[in-house]
Amino acid sequence: GSHHDQNEREQKTFSRQCENCRRELGTDTRQGHDTQDDADASRGADQRDTAPSGTHHGLEQTIQSDTGARVARTQNEHHTNRERDRPKYSESSNEEDHQGAKSRKEAERVVAAGDVATIDTGWIELRNNLIACRGFDDRIGAFVVADVLRLLKGKRINAEVHAVSTVQEEIGLRGAKTAAFGVNPDIGLAVDVGFGTDFPGMNAKMVGEAKLGGGPILHRGPNFNHKCVDLLQAAGKSARVKTQMQPIPRGSGTDANMMQLTRSGVAAALVSIPNRYMHSPVEIVSLKDVEGTVKLIAEFIRKLKPKQNLTP
Repeated sequence: GSHHDQNEREQKTFSRQCENCRRELGTDTRQGHDTQDDADASRGADQRDTAPSGTHHGLEQTIQSDTGARVARTQNEHHTNRERDRPKYSESSNEEDHQGAKSRKEAERVVAAGDVATIDTGWIELRNNLIACRGFDDRIGAFVVADVLRLLKGKRINAEVHAVSTVQEEIGLRGAKTAAFGVNPDIGLAVDVGFGTDFPGMNAKMVGEAKLGGGPILHRGPNFNHKCVDLLQAAGKSARVKTQMQPIPRGSGTDANMMQLTRSGVAAALVSIPNRYMHSPVEIVSLKDVEGTVKLIAEFIRKLKPKQNLTP
């Protein structure tokens, strides 16, 4: 809420910090974060550290309502040392929000059922061109697409470019479905984040190795048109942008999946920005990778021919 002054905002602390993130961000506790469990929830229980039974994990949140109420979210998780007993996903029934109200009536004056809450962390500049922030998945993809348009402005190209910032990808690729149906493209290029694997505890064998600062990630698999991927690799060489490769042997779970299946089919491809701690409040990306992704896609579009043969 805007009625809270900056000093109060900077003094906020959380009950626990992830060791891996603390090594990245230093020991400054003004920007609290609790990331490993959030990130691990998206990968399943295999990657999780065992915590003492009944551990409470705290996050500060802002309620998006007229009051701008601030609350603390806690989660009661009961871990055991037995692998088969570990929960694979965070259960929302174990989460609680606290705002300090003494009664339900007092609480309902500032928070209503259905109010949206956002985790209260902001933009954090790290060393070596790394940035931490919530929601890089996939706000950073929308930024890349917008910046591609900037690079293409005034250039003569052989393609009609439609840029779309889709919604509801996480709950069924819904925005991509309606947008691709309306545009009816010949090529569908999804821009998303991919799993960066260069941090302790992440098993690169699960998704394929990718490092922050190593360049945008390209993908091969049944979801992607081989000719499009070839053209992206050629564009990377032409633009002097290093790329990485993560094969995906199934539907990708990104907008590329829905675009491929639109109408009578679309030649789809996926470009991903390496991202550490995905789905956590402190997702980390490299500005070098972001810039490289913009250059790669702009070069890909610039090199398209009027009647590009995309038949595999």
